[in-house]
Amino acid sequence: GGWNSETQFNDLFVLDVEGKDWSDLDLAWGAPRWNMAVQLVEAIPSWRVFIFGGSADRQGEGRSMGIFDRRIGVLDLGEDQKWDAPVPEERGAREKPLGREHTAMCYDSEDSRLFIYGGWANKWLDGC
Repeated sequence: GGWNSETQFNDLFVLDVEGKDWSDLDLAWGAPRWNMAVQLVEAIPSWRVFIFGGSADRQGEGRSMGIFDRRIGVLDLGEDQKWDAPVPEERGAREKPLGREHTAMCYDSEDSRLFIYGGWANKWLDGC
């Protein structure tokens, strides 16, 4: 993903560190997005990449028309390399995070939880 002032991207590249060579994995997920949070998590049987939020170009209208997204994408880095879009459980009136970009995200391996903090959604957000 990303944006370069002219176009939005929905691509995924991997760098072979030893060979110093980039490869396009051809694994687009959802709408093009930029300024999202990304977290790599060691999981069994394979590592996973979690993506949260960012600005998404759902209508194909470009950077100025992006929306603050709150969806979660999970890329399984196993042999089949595929995306999933889990929907968190609804638990009563619990508050859910607003769509946002420029947020921080980290993983608590002891309790298997992702934390997000702050970000931008037409104002700076300062809560988890």
